[in-house]
Amino acid sequence: MASLLVIDDDLSVRVSLEGFFEDREYDILTAGSGEEGIEIVKQNRIDAAIVDLRLPGMDGTAFVRELKKTGIKTVVVFCTGSADFRLPEDIKTMSNVSHNVFLKPLFNMEEIENEVRLMIRKNREE
Repeated sequence: MASLLVIDDDLSVRVSLEGFFEDREYDILTAGSGEEGIEIVKQNRIDAAIVDLRLPGMDGTAFVRELKKTGIKTVVVFCTGSADFRLPEDIKTMSNVSHNVFLKPLFNMEEIENEVRLMIRKNREE
């Protein structure tokens, strides 16, 4: 069973993703902030994280940069409510980060699950 962390400041998004992935037998943890997410990753083996790019305090890109400092190889799939957001170049070069950014609230759950599975598999092969 893969472990998944959902980081989003919107409770309804966390609950929706949590329910969907639990039904698919993922071990799920959730966080409402990037800071909380970092603490969870440091204390648990997390295979993948679905991270909102726009978070109060430590946003999604800051979370990934902090994750890199820890040396932990959790893979990250981003979601955002901002259609015009572009990943910074330093984030694009990280092998553990998906280049596909899923747009909330319209993203297809199966598509995001496929991306999570693909990224976990790719990470395990490295």
